[in-house]
Amino acid sequence: VLMAPALRFPRRCEAGLGQAAVAEWERTDRLPVFHYGFNERRYLRYELLRDALTYEDDPAFLQPALLFHGRRDPVVPVADSIEFADSRPHVTLRLYDSGHELTDVVEDMFQRSARFLTAS
Repeated sequence: VLMAPALRFPRRCEAGLGQAAVAEWERTDRLPVFHYGFNERRYLRYELLRDALTYEDDPAFLQPALLFHGRRDPVVPVADSIEFADSRPHVTLRLYDSGHELTDVVEDMFQRSARFLTAS
């Protein structure tokens, strides 16, 4: 079960931040981001990007998956999830009229996840 997955994260991160910001992140080892779980700003270490760059952009993904994404997500492009699901018949995509947090659709996601995870 995937929720607004950060597909192609390293390339998107580099393109979105720009070279100067990525260089500053590497120099300071701190990138401020809003952490939805803690509802406050937290810092990411540069090792996250360094590690992410060692993986393929589009690896083989053969297992069944259920993917949730908000159509109004300003953080992770919904188009990436649509493309991901469209190219994999074993991936079911559920789009919501929601943002990145998906907090307004938790009950529906829970019900769908329970059915997906208990299906034989």
